[in-house]
Amino acid sequence: MKYLFGDIHDHCGISYGYGSLENALVNAKSHLDFVAVTGHAFWPDIPPVTPDTEFLVAFHKKGFAKLRGNYEGNKAIFEKYNKEGEFTTFIGYEMHSHHFGDHHIVSGDPTIPLLTDAKTPREFFEATKEYKDTVIIPHHIAYAPEYRGINWDEYDDTLFPVVEVISKHGCSMSDDHPFPYYHNMGGRDSRNCVYRGLEKGKKFGFVGSTDHHAGYPGSYGDGCLCVLSESNDRKSIIDAIKKRHTYALSGDKIKACFDVDGHILGDKVQDFSSKHTIHYNMELSYLLDKAVIYRDLEPIAVINGENFRKVNEKGKYKVRLEFGWGGKKDLLTWDFDVSLESGKFTSLEKCFRGKSVLAPQEGVEVPDDCNVIDNRASIVDESHLEGRVQTAKNINPTTPSTSMVVMEIDGSLDTLLTITVNDRVVKVKIRDLIGNSMNYPVGITNSPAFKIHQAIGESMYKIEGELEDSKEGNTFYHMEIFQKNGSVAFLSPVYFG
Repeated sequence: MKYLFGDIHDHCGISYGYGSLENALVNAKSHLDFVAVTGHAFWPDIPPVTPDTEFLVAFHKKGFAKLRGNYEGNKAIFEKYNKEGEFTTFIGYEMHSHHFGDHHIVSGDPTIPLLTDAKTPREFFEATKEYKDTVIIPHHIAYAPEYRGINWDEYDDTLFPVVEVISKHGCSMSDDHPFPYYHNMGGRDSRNCVYRGLEKGKKFGFVGSTDHHAGYPGSYGDGCLCVLSESNDRKSIIDAIKKRHTYALSGDKIKACFDVDGHILGDKVQDFSSKHTIHYNMELSYLLDKAVIYRDLEPIAVINGENFRKVNEKGKYKVRLEFGWGGKKDLLTWDFDVSLESGKFTSLEKCFRGKSVLAPQEGVEVPDDCNVIDNRASIVDESHLEGRVQTAKNINPTTPSTSMVVMEIDGSLDTLLTITVNDRVVKVKIRDLIGNSMNYPVGITNSPAFKIHQAIGESMYKIEGELEDSKEGNTFYHMEIFQKNGSVAFLSPVYFG
């Protein structure tokens, strides 16, 4: 199967949000395989208007009306950008609910209308089930009960096969996981986290998306998902999501899979055998911190990243270039070029960011062109790579706005990289980057900069293993991966029983 990376829950100016749909799709196409740009559509139990809620209710209702007015025109734009086998687009819109939590629909059916009469997620499902290649997904589930968090007692996993477990709101796996909730809707509540749903016997897969509100789908660090799909087209991707052949990512496009007795992540198996063989493999984008395999939420194996520090003398290596920093408010353009001696490029991972915007705030103006950004990179030939990214200053010292590319190189420790960034030229061998990074400010002080990260060999980022486990009857296994740079992956469970 193919590893396909996408964002199926993000926003732009088609409802409340910022930026054109066309620009959002251009941004998505620069670094993703598929996308659904979603509009805010309806809220059956929207709060009454009070001095405290007046602004919130007003911008929601204005956004709902805007989506209704332009819906058919938006569908035509989705069709224009859908290129089977290359880049796949989906129509999307969402339903808010205090009692049930928020849900969004993702559909590859160009005939699907805007259906906004449902009062419950089940009614939403019933109204849309006749449209092919369509799925509904709960999101930002870990808010408090009756406060737009998921309602596990009302959740039906036969209707909604996957749950969004990470986004710009934070990570919903458990209250102990990284990426807490810091949106003004409040902190995460363990009663509504993923682990609690699994404890209740719900069977679902994991996905991630950004919930970005300014037309930059897949903005790095805000969440995305990977599907294991036969091909890059609407039917194949939705089929993979319905089978839960998915996992959630916070940032880096980690390639990973695990299977239990040959059944891959997301599978449901009517099997009561007591002995199980678990096989896992991962291709990381950075050094491994740890990977954990769980049975029924109890860890049964911890793969320690410190055991994978021996560097291969030749073969493949990954080198990351990062751009940004400084105090410049407007976009700074970085043109870069990398050439190799005694090596060749084998792949390129693009970690592009847009300006960080979540939702309208009273008294805060956001220009509609805030994410008209030129981010692109490509391998020209086996020894030459070029690209351009545009970055703004970091939001604060702990919230980055940098963009990156991760180059995979087939060579040796003596492979020479000539890296040209704007008018700066750096020559460095891979051996000089083993355990070492190099940062290059472009000014005297408070300056933007680019960074060449330490190189990692394939002996450090390609990891595979197998283990045996015994458990009879109903059980499930899932896997979590943590990199040293903070990027994570949560792989959907395999369910037995």
